[in-house]
Amino acid sequence: GPALSVGMESEAEFLDMETDPFIDLLQVTKDLNNALPDGVRILESRIIPRKAPSLSGSISRYIYEVSIPAEHVHEAGPRITDLLARQSVIVEKEGKQKDLRPGIESIVAKGSGLLVITTQDSDMVRPRIQDIVEKLFTISREQALLFRIKRTAMFEKANETWQSPMDVQ
Repeated sequence: GPALSVGMESEAEFLDMETDPFIDLLQVTKDLNNALPDGVRILESRIIPRKAPSLSGSISRYIYEVSIPAEHVHEAGPRITDLLARQSVIVEKEGKQKDLRPGIESIVAKGSGLLVITTQDSDMVRPRIQDIVEKLFTISREQALLFRIKRTAMFEKANETWQSPMDVQ
């Protein structure tokens, strides 16, 4: 049968690693790129202070592009309106209830069959994009796998503004 790609594509990944303080950054970037598989490239690298907080802990805003299968395209508009109007969007995880709504910043239809969804982590909730897609279209986890999800950007809060982790000083 057809191969299904499960999981998520991403145009925005960050890696922080500890190195020798006198490292040749260009050379290391080159070496890593030579070792990485096709389609994975380091686009930019920089030195950050040892005391800087970990990236995974600092990034809290994400932008995704979601491609909708043809049979769901016609209902996207009304469903977006409906979901964003709700006070809460509850998912159940291991018998616990979580409200995703505070973590959904925006859902915008871009042309036919493409959504741009922006999410934010908070102390209360770290919304998963797959959960949002399932709730948006009232579909099962299996059906949600047919939606192509690509993360296009990640941001961290610095001086009260959202910035790319590469720009945070």
